[in-house]
Amino acid sequence: MIDAMFGTTRGIASARIFPFNFWWPYPNDRAMTPDGSIYFPRRDYRDDFSAPTVSISLRALFLHEATHLYQTYVLGYYLMLSGPFDRNYEYTLVAGKRLEDYGIEQMGQMVQDYYRLIHGVSILGGVYMPDDYRDALPVRTG
Repeated sequence: MIDAMFGTTRGIASARIFPFNFWWPYPNDRAMTPDGSIYFPRRDYRDDFSAPTVSISLRALFLHEATHLYQTYVLGYYLMLSGPFDRNYEYTLVAGKRLEDYGIEQMGQMVQDYYRLIHGVSILGGVYMPDDYRDALPVRTG
């Protein structure tokens, strides 16, 4: 799933996925990727997020979090510092604008929405179609 969205990218394969929250002050009700690993609430954790038994919505959430791996390992973002302050999930697709031209959470939400759309699941607002993402997704490497 990750390779299909982001291409074969350095570092991401070494990332770990944990079935618990990142740090005790944070609630264990949401996934997060603050340090190059993904932390999922126990209820959402799967050993294999690509398994056919995993819902499209949960796969899309996994790819949202994998976007933060892409930001860390490929774009060089340090999310421990920038992540808490860049919380805007809403985005407007602009022709010619690449994925990395958007904000941290906007990128994650775009990947999540795109994955849902290409698998026939609607997104909040319903204003975009898969082809609308052509300038940003999937990420083209090389």
